[in-house]
Amino acid sequence: MSNDNHISDDTFLENYHLLTKDGHFNYLAELLVDKNDIVINVATFASSDKTKYLRREEFGGKCLLLVVEQAKNYVNSINQTFVYVTTTPRKERKMFDTEAFEQAWINACVHNKWSESNHPGIYVYRLNRLVEYLAF
Repeated sequence: MSNDNHISDDTFLENYHLLTKDGHFNYLAELLVDKNDIVINVATFASSDKTKYLRREEFGGKCLLLVVEQAKNYVNSINQTFVYVTTTPRKERKMFDTEAFEQAWINACVHNKWSESNHPGIYVYRLNRLVEYLAF
């Protein structure tokens, strides 16, 4: 490596600060382990509030980096594309900006206080006037 950090099996845990001073695994190590108790929920609602619940998907029980990516990919998969065909050429618009969502999601995960067991979640609301908004 160009920055003179050499990773080996002997120094891996110290280099990535995964141990306490006593030599036990710390909370960061717990977040990154293959199996853990971290769960991230993605809930979808049929209204602009939480009164009309559609479904919930859970991602967790594995490395936090993988869980964050899986939740992000799931939300991107439900990001509907609306097509307006009464004009030429036709116009398309996603339900929400994918890039803005991804930046906000990563920011929420990076700045979360994981030690308080208050895991971030993703809530998708169906706006009552979504079609009017998307009418371009």
